[in-house]
Amino acid sequence: MALRLHVTNDTDRSMRRGAAAAALGILLCSAPASAQLDPLLFVKTTAPNVILVVDTANRMQRDAPDPNTGKSNYYDPAIYNKDLTKLYQTNTLGISNGNTAAFYRRKYLGFVLGAAGTFTTDTIQITHDLDAASAYARFEAPTRISIARAALYQAVIENQNVARFGLIQMRHNNALITSPGGAVTDLDATQSGINATDNTLGVGPWKTSRPVPSGTNASGPGSGVSDKAVLVHATSATANTDILNILSRDVRLSSTQPTLLPAGADDATTQDTPVYNMLADSKTELTGATGILSGDLACRNTVVVLVVGGGEGNTAGHTNADLGTIASDFTNQAGHKVPIYVIAIAPAAGDVDALKAIATNSKGQYFEITKAQIDAALASPMAATCAATPVQPCATGPTPTSTSATVVVPELVKAVTIAIQHAFASSTDVNSNTMVSLPSLPFAQSTATEFQTTSPIIGTVNLEGAKDITGSELLPKPSTVKDRALNVIPQRSNLLVTTGFTLPGFDLQ
Repeated sequence: MALRLHVTNDTDRSMRRGAAAAALGILLCSAPASAQLDPLLFVKTTAPNVILVVDTANRMQRDAPDPNTGKSNYYDPAIYNKDLTKLYQTNTLGISNGNTAAFYRRKYLGFVLGAAGTFTTDTIQITHDLDAASAYARFEAPTRISIARAALYQAVIENQNVARFGLIQMRHNNALITSPGGAVTDLDATQSGINATDNTLGVGPWKTSRPVPSGTNASGPGSGVSDKAVLVHATSATANTDILNILSRDVRLSSTQPTLLPAGADDATTQDTPVYNMLADSKTELTGATGILSGDLACRNTVVVLVVGGGEGNTAGHTNADLGTIASDFTNQAGHKVPIYVIAIAPAAGDVDALKAIATNSKGQYFEITKAQIDAALASPMAATCAATPVQPCATGPTPTSTSATVVVPELVKAVTIAIQHAFASSTDVNSNTMVSLPSLPFAQSTATEFQTTSPIIGTVNLEGAKDITGSELLPKPSTVKDRALNVIPQRSNLLVTTGFTLPGFDLQ
């Protein structure tokens, strides 16, 4: 935080910075902000475009990897019916009338991909619909996609009246939640061997539900309502409402309504995560035949918020090295510079440099959401409150038994908010190559606009022996400033105090 002072000399009137104890008192005596209905109204003259681009690969249905082992857990999206005639439920998984009314969920701990349709898990952890502390409602809250949906919902609902949002996802090819299948080798001795499983033979590998498309995500989009890349155009009259609905919608409705359903054809050697195509689809949305920048106002800014769980896969013919290259194109989209704000949710260390290159080359910012930040949010009192009272933005829906509570990670909301702030900077600054360092931003540099918010206050201080911001003495000394008769000119009106802030970041000036 910095207080900006301008000092002048009666002779040359040159503007200089200084420090004065009286300045703080003057500032505190200025008119209160409550005198204005909206003190930031002058910034909101033109609603900017904010394009939300969300990774919906299979990795988004997992939680953040353990930094010590690199393993993560898979949250089966299927809702399993209680059936006490099944030995694998009663004898192996411990399902009973005492802990389960009608439904239960499965989490596969340390879930590792094998050949197509085969997997390994350390153990299967069960969450029952009668578990305490709303555990059933919060079952999917730790997943990357739930973390993303909750934060994006909050950011959109708080800015829905001042910005035009669009929504793009990773392409899919007829992705749907299917009946449990495949073969999951369970390393837990109490859930394998002679113990009953849901295998057709009664013992052996378990089944799991994984949304797998007809082809790879790189071959999409398919014909399903949740397959297309662009789910909501920012120019739509109902865009913001439509996005809030999609972010709130149960992914199990993906066959009939647009949802953010994590899906992909991943296996031990296939990473079906075409991030490059997400950026290509964003470019098309900006400047394609029906692009939102076609004929748009020159003063309207556009930013892209890219939320991902990692880098480029190997199904689209691209590598991580290509991501920075396509990001460079965003510095000139129909005459607009479109910065990309990259928000990586617990990415693999090997993907970080490529994701940072997207932000660097597009003149945006890079933010990383860590497992520690997610765990802190999950353990917070707010998370418990949301689970007990499932109202937006706490909740986002699966049926049939309850509303699924999500958890807002404040660091992710902050990252999205800073991106939105950048969209309200001066279009001249956004489109320039002038880069500045800002205390509130973690990344090296960004374009920024300084807004003056108070009328200047003029006063008088003794500048004899005063020093500037670098510690150098202010020259000329007031005692040497004389008129033609060699009389010392008195110091008057030599201090100007004003305040302001910069966007993005809201750093006080």
